[in-house]
Amino acid sequence: MTNFSNCNLKIKFKFGYCNNKFFNVAIKYKDSVTSIFPTQHDEEFIAVYENTIQLPTDIEIYFSEKDINQDTIVDDIGNIKEDMYVQIEEISLDSVKLNSKYLHQKISIVTENNDVHTTSYIGFNGKITLNFHENNVFFQVLTANK
Repeated sequence: MTNFSNCNLKIKFKFGYCNNKFFNVAIKYKDSVTSIFPTQHDEEFIAVYENTIQLPTDIEIYFSEKDINQDTIVDDIGNIKEDMYVQIEEISLDSVKLNSKYLHQKISIVTENNDVHTTSYIGFNGKITLNFHENNVFFQVLTANK
């Protein structure tokens, strides 16, 4: 019998750097914490996290080491010239991508100051919790993509 509560989670990140450094990113699943490191692909810095997970579960993603006063460089009129950021570009469960509405409207970061921002563009230190509370991958994808 197939166990539909087990699935492959894949998260693709794009990194921007400032002052030659990147965000520290760590993903916690159950009792395991995995650090994520970008590598250069063409002109971009990308990292991909993959793991087999068992639903229902929460995935916590931690972002740290950004100094807001040093890791965003702006010009004289306030345009950002260089920024340390992480963009969540894709999340999939068993190769089924969660849609753009999920990526842009259902992901929220809680910052160190307890501010909440709903975005897949991370520019603050803080934590995102991906709530996968359905007990099988089909229902989870349907729920996430509503």
